[in-house]
Amino acid sequence: MLEHILFRLKQKIKKILFVFVFTTFCILGYTSTEYIFKLKHPVVIAFSVDNNYALFIPITIKSIEKHSNPNRIYKIVILGNKISHKNTQAILALQSKNIKIDIIDIHNDVVREKINSFRTLLHINTATYYRFFIPEILKNYQKAVYLEADQILLDDVAKLFDTDLKDKSLGVVPQPQYPGNMSQAWKNYCRQKIHLKKPENYFNAGVLVMNLEKLRNNHFQEQALKLAKKENFTFLDQDVLNSMFSEDVVYISDSWNTEIFILLQKPQLRSPKLIHFTANYKPWNKSKPHQNSFPYSDLFWEYARQTDSYTEIVNLMSQK
Repeated sequence: MLEHILFRLKQKIKKILFVFVFTTFCILGYTSTEYIFKLKHPVVIAFSVDNNYALFIPITIKSIEKHSNPNRIYKIVILGNKISHKNTQAILALQSKNIKIDIIDIHNDVVREKINSFRTLLHINTATYYRFFIPEILKNYQKAVYLEADQILLDDVAKLFDTDLKDKSLGVVPQPQYPGNMSQAWKNYCRQKIHLKKPENYFNAGVLVMNLEKLRNNHFQEQALKLAKKENFTFLDQDVLNSMFSEDVVYISDSWNTEIFILLQKPQLRSPKLIHFTANYKPWNKSKPHQNSFPYSDLFWEYARQTDSYTEIVNLMSQK
């Protein structure tokens, strides 16, 4: 009799707990299956760098960790070309219970496709083309966020990863409007060279939400490499991506790719979720520790001091 009462009591407690948990999920905006799906599937974040920029990835990872959800797993995959042992160790040292990191050497792919012969710019080297390999290398994943090593997060990157792509190939942030990209010459270039119907939709490729499955199905890697070899684009792989996907994107809030020079021009901008140190505004070139030379440079150094890369970055600055 007592055992029967205890059994009934346990069943009631289970039902009460289930109702409580389910109600909590609903209040948070999740169905139970959606929540379980998010718990089981990692937030995939991809980088593509050479050894020089690998030095700065730990700072970006530190900012990801700072704003991460402890109930989710963050899978960081770095496609690199001969990353040094010291930089590798500094990156892997940031692994934790919910931050998992893989470094994949794509040197053979770089050599085979002759990437090192591709066109570059003063502040952009051939490593920028490595992102073309992401969908094929991450075959086990359907989706990923692409970030760069000159960025810091001010919000949970999982929110960006959860963007509904609506079966589009990419989630992107349009390039901010400034005198250089409002000129008639730039608009003509976008229309005639990149084949954009609307030049104002040109996007910065430093932050992408990638539909890996669709990109693989459409042979993205092959097509992108072919276009990069064929065309003499001004902004390299960014123009390649704009040329390929101008009509196949979901637009994301510019708070997820706030370029630092825009903040300098428009300091009234508020609530960025990702700071992108574009062009010449790199904290390791234009600022020093303990000197807030421009917006968010102090935050870069705050994260840098928490990594094993800090001393090497400071030493690098002293040599310039």
